[in-house]
Amino acid sequence: SESDEDDDASIVAAISEEVLSDSVGRPAGPVKRPTFRRSKSSKVGKQDDEIEIDEKNEIDEEIITEGRVGWEVYKYYMTSIGLVSCAIFLLSTLTNLAVHIGTNLWLEKWGSNNENSAAALADKLHSNNYWIVTYFLWVLAGGVTLAGAIGLSMVIMAQRGSHYLHAAMLRPLVRAPMSFFDVTSSGKIVNRFSHDINAVDIELPLLFINMLFISTMAISIFIFCILATRWFFAIMIPLGICYYILGGFFLVSSRELKRLDSAARSPMYAHFGETLAGLVTIRAFNDTERLAIQATTLLDRSQTTGYLTNMTNRWLQIMIDQLSTLTLGFVCLMAVVQRGEASAGYFGIILSQIGILTVIMSRVLSTSCQIQTSIVSIERVR
Repeated sequence: SESDEDDDASIVAAISEEVLSDSVGRPAGPVKRPTFRRSKSSKVGKQDDEIEIDEKNEIDEEIITEGRVGWEVYKYYMTSIGLVSCAIFLLSTLTNLAVHIGTNLWLEKWGSNNENSAAALADKLHSNNYWIVTYFLWVLAGGVTLAGAIGLSMVIMAQRGSHYLHAAMLRPLVRAPMSFFDVTSSGKIVNRFSHDINAVDIELPLLFINMLFISTMAISIFIFCILATRWFFAIMIPLGICYYILGGFFLVSSRELKRLDSAARSPMYAHFGETLAGLVTIRAFNDTERLAIQATTLLDRSQTTGYLTNMTNRWLQIMIDQLSTLTLGFVCLMAVVQRGEASAGYFGIILSQIGILTVIMSRVLSTSCQIQTSIVSIERVR
């Protein structure tokens, strides 16, 4: 029929125009571009849109665990750094604690020696040299044990643990099929290899060193308080309960904020990588303003948890200040009440160090909580 012949002629003309345009490099006539917009009335189109949105949410959604970090995570980290290294680090910690207590005991004996009678003053020069040299040896031993613990933690434990965890995460990644990268955002991968590995390399070893240093100071202060007056037990038990409850409240909030902070970084990293890869297209379509607003929004969301973390740290500092003030007042009261019974050397050392008890206990609680929150990175890497 004539209609079929007209249709065939139009098809042949369209094909010839397309071939001619491909051969010359430019269209010979006005060519109608196909459009890829789906009709709103199409049910299939709606279903495809919904599926696309669901897949996007599945890709961009970061899995956030809740609750306490299990002991298997700590066991996994100890296995990665080596059980022998952990045992040596624990031994060096106990040795440093013993040396710190011995140094304070030597100061107490030195202070008590100055209360001797005039018969002992004839040998004063020799006694002073003896006390000074011995005290220097105690301080030197403390520095050696602390330096050994720091070197073991930063050089051996940190390097071995980070190498093991990085290799354990990289090995399955390079062997993963292409379907894994289709459903996994690049921001998640970058977040694991940047933020979480940084916590394994730097944060956790430094936190262990800080915990070693401040825990020895705190334990020695409490031991000297007990040696000075046995009545310190009356306040030590409720004080320990208060510190435990306070640390529990702080730990729950700090741990969840750490998880939210780690999860909020993945969309920001993914957006930055995708923007950098398509920078030419973005500039060609003059769409830089919209993407800049999106980047700023993602950055604001990632910094929100940091503000909340600072607020919780400030709350912890205020509460610890109150407890440390009560402890200082109780020790001063006992020093006045038992001024004729207890040793003046003990109270002298206690009063000289208990002034920094607020800072020490604040760092003990915050560091212990930071260790438990930073171990979340091990949980994510694992």
